[in-house]
Amino acid sequence: MNSSDVQSSKRICLSYFSSPFHRIQMICIGFFTLELILRLFSTPSLSKYFKNFMNWIDIIAVVPFYITNTINLVNQLGYENINIYNSFALLRVLRCARIFKFYRVFKNIKTIRVLAVTVKESMLDFLILAITLTLMAFLFGAAVHLIESTNGNSNFDSIPKATYWGIVTITSVGYGDIVPVTVLGRLTAVLCALTGVGTVGMLVSVLVDRYQRVYTRKLYIKPEEIDFNQYSDEENEDLEMGRGNSCNDSLIVNTHDKKE
Repeated sequence: MNSSDVQSSKRICLSYFSSPFHRIQMICIGFFTLELILRLFSTPSLSKYFKNFMNWIDIIAVVPFYITNTINLVNQLGYENINIYNSFALLRVLRCARIFKFYRVFKNIKTIRVLAVTVKESMLDFLILAITLTLMAFLFGAAVHLIESTNGNSNFDSIPKATYWGIVTITSVGYGDIVPVTVLGRLTAVLCALTGVGTVGMLVSVLVDRYQRVYTRKLYIKPEEIDFNQYSDEENEDLEMGRGNSCNDSLIVNTHDKKE
């Protein structure tokens, strides 16, 4: 390492430690470190503590900060032969793991939990939709490839490329990098786009209906009262509606009694 590199490294380190963002980060990391230590000493079981995924997320989010600061401090003290700061770029990536800490906040929000249950129960619908859209994109892409093959200036020179166009068209993305030029090809593109909009609209309606059912179940029925896995979807809906109506009737009766 030459002298100019050393001076540049020192300037970077000085600006790093004097930055107001670094000071704010030190306060935040210090708070999280204190919380981590307190939870470590107050846990009844160390094995359960280290088996918790979120605790490892906290550790991964905190430790890289101290390692990075140690490297910067060593460089600032004049150890010219130590230039390993750039080799620890992975540490800055690992610090992004703190994003998972938002899970602790979101899991206490009822709407987010209902949405998570809805998505989980709709995974089969998502899978069916993905298979259906892929098949439709392949069929429309193959049709446009066959139609556009009569035109020498066409960009649909292969089935995979035409399938890519079909997926872009069905999902209403419309990059415009590949477009049909013949009249029949454009009519096929219109039909492809309309079919995609209708299919996605069907999925949205299914998700909305399922979300309402899950929200009603979480709102009116306690988890310990009934296990919905024992019943079919139709029976679940009847039970949910019955409990919702009974709760509404009780509210009306209570309101009437108070007025009297």
